[in-house]
Amino acid sequence: MLLLLRFTLFSCGSTAITISLTHKIVDFNTLIIFLNTWTAITTGNEIALPDLTVAAALFPPREIPGMSGSVKTSDAKFTSRRFIFEASKIEELKTKIKNKIESESEFHPSRVEVVVALIWKCALKASIEISGSKTTSFKRSILFQAVNLRTRMEPAVPETAVGNLVWPFSVTVEEESHVALHEMVKRMRKGIMDFIENKAERFKEEGGFKVVMENLKERVEILKGNENEGSLCE
Repeated sequence: MLLLLRFTLFSCGSTAITISLTHKIVDFNTLIIFLNTWTAITTGNEIALPDLTVAAALFPPREIPGMSGSVKTSDAKFTSRRFIFEASKIEELKTKIKNKIESESEFHPSRVEVVVALIWKCALKASIEISGSKTTSFKRSILFQAVNLRTRMEPAVPETAVGNLVWPFSVTVEEESHVALHEMVKRMRKGIMDFIENKAERFKEEGGFKVVMENLKERVEILKGNENEGSLCE
């Protein structure tokens, strides 16, 4: 099912709308476009119409050879947690990390980078404690981070483009010395810059299908090499 909408009317008079979209054809940006357009239509406001052509031109429908670039997850039950970070605390963390990177005075870590690095570091620590492997050698960990391709191409794809136009790039820590917040943030920044400079534009220049297949094969190899080497953070 590509799209599922559910309208619920409660006895108190309140209402709720639930939306389910398949990630095969849409990303979060497309969901926002859908909601904004729907809202504008129902309220009579003007809004730029969604672009239904760009993504289809970049990634025309075709058969994809069978391969899995997915992360294998455990059948065990997981507990979800919601973390709230105060803006002031995030700014403090950004300042600490920036001061650690003394050789790069123009380096300004983003909120996403510092929060993801903190969660990744805590997840690594928890994984080591749970596995009881404190005395064994450090096992590498891989973070897959998604990037919006729309603004990374030249010329840029319109923000109103409908489709699944995000793609993950990997960031790896191989040694225990790499598990420091400033080092992890530097690796994340290097990862996204390498992706933008060497891969993002190729989705347009060489055709989306070829680049997608190359990246899927690369991801499969990364995951194969990490099966017995430690935790994987996504």
